[in-house]
Amino acid sequence: MRVAFINQPWVDSIGEPKSIDSMALWTYEVARRLTEHCDVVVYIGRKRFSRRVETFERVEYRCIPSLLDRAIGKLLRPFSQLFPARRPLASASVYAFPYAVQIALDLRKQHCDIVHIHFFLNLYPSFERLILVSKSFYIPMMNG
Repeated sequence: MRVAFINQPWVDSIGEPKSIDSMALWTYEVARRLTEHCDVVVYIGRKRFSRRVETFERVEYRCIPSLLDRAIGKLLRPFSQLFPARRPLASASVYAFPYAVQIALDLRKQHCDIVHIHFFLNLYPSFERLILVSKSFYIPMMNG
């Protein structure tokens, strides 16, 4: 069995989180415990343009560039202040979309049995459409 966890795009630490981030810490603890029973892949953001894959404590960390998402977020912030919406900016369908697409396309190659998404449920339909061929299960945990 192969299990994937998708972290928020701003989480960029391999192994134990360097900052106080409950979701990153939860992912770290659960992922390393699961390695006794299955293969585990954790997707994290990267503040550079290149991708990187590292293994730490038998967990495969796939670092996905998230610079474009950060730039889009900075561009959209002033508009969200000028035109207040009923929903937070993070729930917009374009928020973290480039990060999500990169992960979805990579997940098609990984053949994961379970994909645990615990950020931005607005991107859930994008994952579902892009990964449908892998027949993975999706477990949304929370909306950021």
